[in-house]
Amino acid sequence: MTTAKVAFSQKDYDKSIDFAQQEITKNPNNGEALLLLADAYLMKGNPKKAAEYANKADKVIKDPKLMQRPKLLINKIWVESFNNGVENFNRYYKTNQEKFLDSAIKDFEVGKLVRPQLLEFYNMTGQVYENKSDSISAMSEYQAYLEKAKPELGIFESKLLYLQMPRPDAIVKLGKPVSSVPFPTGGEDSLITDIYSLNGKDLYVFYKDNKKDNNFTLAGLRYDPPENWLPSEQSQWASFQTTPIASLAQYNYNHKKYTEALKYLKLLGSLEPQNTNVPAFMVDIYQSIGKMDEAYTYLNELLAKEPKNKYYLCQMGDIYQNDKKFTEAIDYYKKALDIDKYYDNALRNIASAYKNKASIRQKELKDIYDLDNTKKPNAEEYFPDLRESAKYFTTVSKSDKYNNDYKVYSELANIYFVLDDKAQLNNMLEKLETLDSSVPAEEKESYYLNMMKLYSMLKNSEKMEYYKNKLQ
Repeated sequence: MTTAKVAFSQKDYDKSIDFAQQEITKNPNNGEALLLLADAYLMKGNPKKAAEYANKADKVIKDPKLMQRPKLLINKIWVESFNNGVENFNRYYKTNQEKFLDSAIKDFEVGKLVRPQLLEFYNMTGQVYENKSDSISAMSEYQAYLEKAKPELGIFESKLLYLQMPRPDAIVKLGKPVSSVPFPTGGEDSLITDIYSLNGKDLYVFYKDNKKDNNFTLAGLRYDPPENWLPSEQSQWASFQTTPIASLAQYNYNHKKYTEALKYLKLLGSLEPQNTNVPAFMVDIYQSIGKMDEAYTYLNELLAKEPKNKYYLCQMGDIYQNDKKFTEAIDYYKKALDIDKYYDNALRNIASAYKNKASIRQKELKDIYDLDNTKKPNAEEYFPDLRESAKYFTTVSKSDKYNNDYKVYSELANIYFVLDDKAQLNNMLEKLETLDSSVPAEEKESYYLNMMKLYSMLKNSEKMEYYKNKLQ
């Protein structure tokens, strides 16, 4: 071993490896020799081999004086592998050269060798494979992510937790933490970790506050991390990623595996009850397979557990609305707003429900008139719903999420046109015109087409031509 150490100190890593290997041949459980091999391979730029020997050293070294060394080396290996993988992934986005994706995969695979329970390696590797158009490998990584995340998913389910849950609500579910550790990041976010002992095992619950106003929300958790991890690794703040779940749902849907797709959507909906895409996606599937009743059964089960959950109430409203049952949808949105009158998704969607309900009645009256023109339609049969719709659209237009959403003001413009409220209509048109510069590039075409439609409705050919030219 002395010769191997001297060679290493002289940066003759090949010679150091040769002599250390000789020692391992004689004594396979020589921890110092295994560590030296790991160090030498790392210096030679072979992190995969370094990971192999660092793992072996971690398993055989029992000497308290040496036990930390392989763990620190393993930490160095996986951190560098993760950072290198992310860097190569970013290089791909900048250059579109696939070689960087291949390098990223190699980096993440090294990280998995030493920290196979670290979830983010599987999430990132899956994303890399998706960019390589290798869906099968990507889905395999995402399934591995969920398999490794079973302890955490079990806590989410058993304690009725969900992502973005306010910290006070989570504490009601979990009880008072044993300790709390704040992490001022110096950047845009502030972080807190609450630490619990649950069934004799450590539970770390991670919160984030984007606006630094002490409104911390649940971002992730880690339950019963491996004993061979460093304490800093066990408690390291980490968010729980739902990208793998959403990708698995989409993949199975695309391959007409609807039962599997629904399984992942239900999981996604339980973790992100505020995600409005989930109920719409589920309705699409249930309608495709002719089982809408199962959509209602699923959400009723959730509401039976948490009848005051505004997200579940809003999701039920969304399902009714997608099923064109607008009266029932309105009832559920109102229940959600009784709990939180500022809940923007419920405000936005109840406004749509009232407008859709009015449109159906308007068409019914027109059909009656077309059959018998002596029966003149009474606009007051649907105007009240339009006025309610305008009320909710106006309220939600003042929220942070929708205050510059051109679609909201377009809806209002359309309503005021039907109501023949010229003053309010002009206000909406003026607001819409001011939003031109703030509309995202990918939505510009839709915005200009919408403006053309509005001015066509108003027979304003000059404005129509103006926005037509904008499209070109």
